[in-house]
Amino acid sequence: MDNVNIKHLRTLALFGVLGGVLMLIGDFLFFLTPWVSGTEFQSMPAMHAMSNERLIWGAVAGPFSGIFYALGSCLFYVALKPHNKILAALISIGFIVLWILAGAFHSIYAVVGFVGAHDLGQVVPFVQALIATMGKIAFVLGTAASVLFIYMVLRHKTVFPKWIILFVPTFLTLLKGPLTPLVPAPLGSIIIGGWPNWCFVGFFLLLAFIWRRGAV
Repeated sequence: MDNVNIKHLRTLALFGVLGGVLMLIGDFLFFLTPWVSGTEFQSMPAMHAMSNERLIWGAVAGPFSGIFYALGSCLFYVALKPHNKILAALISIGFIVLWILAGAFHSIYAVVGFVGAHDLGQVVPFVQALIATMGKIAFVLGTAASVLFIYMVLRHKTVFPKWIILFVPTFLTLLKGPLTPLVPAPLGSIIIGGWPNWCFVGFFLLLAFIWRRGAV
């Protein structure tokens, strides 16, 4: 088995969990809406109804969550470098840049709420276009890093169990569409609004559980 400090990996995984929790808090500050189903949940109208204070604190959560998510993503390099340092570095860098972008557009997203609440709706499409562009770049990086991660786990005997590839969060986020009509009230904004972060929180929590007490 790899000469890797499992306790250090678990600590990094918990940093990832913290990043996800902070981002979820930011999501809920933006658009937590009571008593809606997945189909009924609409982020834009919800944000327009939120107070400026909630939007501000939701935006502030973005960069801090990105920092902890990025720290958590360092575990890929630490865990996989005994097998291939270059690929291990590319995987971690891909996810780290993803979280830098995610933290940034999470903060920018607050602008949608601000302008909508003050009848400046003509600005919204430009802000949404910026967010969408950053999101596409982040998704490409996350997908590439995820594919490399799956390759490394299947190719080598690592500290990751082979079955962990079933829970790669980048791909689980794609289930949001099919899942949306299945989510009943009042869980719509909770589950669908925060779905990408639930996927990553679950992944990092699973790793922390796998690596408890130095177990592999």
